[in-house]
Parts: sequence; structure tokens; C-alpha cells
Amino acid sequence: MLRFALLLVVLLFIVVTNIISLPLSSPPSPSPPPPAPNRMDHYRFVQSWPPGYCFKKPCKKPAMITEQFIIHGLWPVNKAGRSLKGDPKAASVDIKDIQSDPALYNAMNKNWPSLNFDNFFFWSYEWKKHGSADPAFNNKPLPYFETTITVKNLQGGDLLTSLMNNKIKPGISTSKNKTRMPWNQALGYKEVLY
Repeated sequence: MLRFALLLVVLLFIVVTNIISLPLSSPPSPSPPPPAPNRMDHYRFVQSWPPGYCFKKPCKKPAMITEQFIIHGLWPVNKAGRSLKGDPKAASVDIKDIQSDPALYNAMNKNWPSLNFDNFFFWSYEWKKHGSADPAFNNKPLPYFETTITVKNLQGGDLLTSLMNNKIKPGISTSKNKTRMPWNQALGYKEVLY
């Protein structure tokens, strides 16, 4: 009888322990997978104003300093607004491919000069770091360069003139909010200021 009572206590202990460890509600359904961090959502067309850029970081090519905004690059960006990383194994850029289209080559030299390096080196760097991240370019640099120049040509107007017409002049500090309207008018699209 003692053995039976002891067995009953052990069984009760096991049953009670299992009841306590049961969840009180149904298990949560698995959460949906997060969005793919490396999926392209849109482009960021990045421009620099040479005098401002060279004021912060001395430029090695002072002859390239113009009073016009120049292209820094076209960056594929994910939904969270982060630039995608290019493929370090992406196809190399061949300067002959760019030079074979004189209009493209001239437009790149005029609108996309490097302030510190050889232009070709800079374009190749932008392709590897940013352009190659977009599968739409099919690992071909030339369409990336053509698209970047096309975006520059689609820009609604001259950025510097638009800013100056709104009393935003070089050397005068102003808020980002004050620059938004003339910036949007000149570009024809919403800007992101850093």
C-alpha cells in the first residue's frame, strides 16, 4: 500500500508538472519574414556641389571645381532607405566602351567629374560599389552609366540658380527646410537632404 501511495504521488507530481508547463494559449503564429535587405526599391541620385565638397575635404583637382552641382553617383536603395552594396566580383569597366559613345563620354566628363581621382577610376568605383547592386543592369556597367546621365538630363532645372533665386546663396547658412521648395522645383521630384 505504501508503494502504491508513493507511486500515486510520483504520478501526480508528473501530471501537475506537465500541466504547469503547458502553454496557456495557442502558440504564436510565426511572424512573416523580414523584407529582403538587399532588394532594390528605388534609386538615390547623389549630387555634390564642388565648392562645398572641397571646403570640407581638400580636393586634389582644383581645376574641376565648378559652380554647378555634379553627379556623385546613382545608388540602388532598399525600402529602408539604405544603399545596397555592390558586387565586388562585378564586371570591370572598360574605358573603350564608354569612349565608343562620344556623347556619353563627354556627358560623363562634364557632369560626373571626380574631384580627387582620375574620372575613369571614380566611375569604375561607383559602378562596383553601387551600380552593380542592381540586377536590372545585368552586370553590365554601360547601362548604369547611361541611366545615370539620363537621370541628370531629366533633372528639371539648374539647382544652383533655383536656390539663389530663393535667396539661398553659397556661404550663407540656411536650414534644410528652407531649401526644400526650390530644390523640389529645380529637380522636379522630392529630395533627400543630408
